[in-house]
Amino acid sequence: MISSSSNETQPSHSVATNNTKKNNPLQLPEVQSAMLSHLESNSSQWATPDLLDSLPKNHPKLAQGMSNPRYMKALQDMQTNPKETLERLKKSDPKIVEWLMEFCGVMGEHFCKLGEGQESGKKKGGGTKAPP
Repeated sequence: MISSSSNETQPSHSVATNNTKKNNPLQLPEVQSAMLSHLESNSSQWATPDLLDSLPKNHPKLAQGMSNPRYMKALQDMQTNPKETLERLKKSDPKIVEWLMEFCGVMGEHFCKLGEGQESGKKKGGGTKAPP
């Protein structure tokens, strides 16, 4: 989710906990916490102005969904339990499924561009350091 605080735009992240209905032995709170910390500390590397500017211009439905609590809840649910969330949404709210597909496509393209930028920076003998 993207929230505005004065003139700053930063993503908001949620962390899956091991206190779900079904304890998942693959979800370790320490790892989730470390991932959240890494995402927050490196958000400026991936939540670029180009991405944030392109959303309302090129993807108005995506931008609208980001301000809709139902859509944001679905995105959070996808982070913690994607298979069950997707099956539930396919039956109950196909429009959110369409929105999630667009979201994933936009983010996939964005991360590919970031990766290409890092690769071209390495070839030129400098550039952005890849996150660990």
